[in-house]
Amino acid sequence: MNYLKICKKHGKLTQDKITKNRKGILICKKCRNEQSEDWREKNKEKQKLKCLKLRELAKENKLIKTCKIHGKLEGKDILVNNRASRMCGICQRKKSLERYIKEKLLKPKSEYQILKEEKAKGKCKIHGENVRTKSGKQPCKICRQLSSERWRNKNPEKVKEINEKRRLLMNKGKYKENQKKRLEIRKNENLEGYRKIMAEKAREYRKGYPDAYIKQTIKMQRIFKKDGIKIPVENIPQEVIDIKRLHLQLKHKIKKEINNDN
Repeated sequence: MNYLKICKKHGKLTQDKITKNRKGILICKKCRNEQSEDWREKNKEKQKLKCLKLRELAKENKLIKTCKIHGKLEGKDILVNNRASRMCGICQRKKSLERYIKEKLLKPKSEYQILKEEKAKGKCKIHGENVRTKSGKQPCKICRQLSSERWRNKNPEKVKEINEKRRLLMNKGKYKENQKKRLEIRKNENLEGYRKIMAEKAREYRKGYPDAYIKQTIKMQRIFKKDGIKIPVENIPQEVIDIKRLHLQLKHKIKKEINNDN
């Protein structure tokens, strides 16, 4: 084995244990590293201030650095490490990205990544394959149908409103006109059947005790008819309507109980 230098502290040194200093003299690597570490320990604050000053200069685009690959660099592409040495930012970013990709490939896939891959293939976690689009962006067809069905069951009044709007849009506002025409045709064809349908509708309408129905009952009372008094429906106050509604509800309830007893 060829020994190129003898160190007083570390003995005989081979090629891999020596290096050249700035003057071109062969020196021991271990001694150099120890000396640099001692110097850094003693001059921590100076080193810190130097790094901060260099970074400020880099931000102001006053630092100069030439990379062997990317040539002359601008201030934003010059990085200053903790030892106050200038480095190429493009090379460092590239290296860190390559390292990140390698580490990511070595890591096992998470549950979320596996689920995402299956979703992209068109697979649903609950209902299996071939229920999504090929891109996997849309939700599962079966899940979508079930969720819409649940919503319809919870919101029947909103469903009626939506359906009514759709009908009006489809018929361009002629839905009610067509409905009236159908009722007239039914009336001419079968008068008894038409009367039964209208009576059933009127019965259903009265069950809700709407304001319009109660106003008409107040207007058509016998007391006012005998004296020939005509009450305008618009002038009936809301308090009177509410009292009359309670009166009718109580009346119908008593009548129902009497019929059940008989």
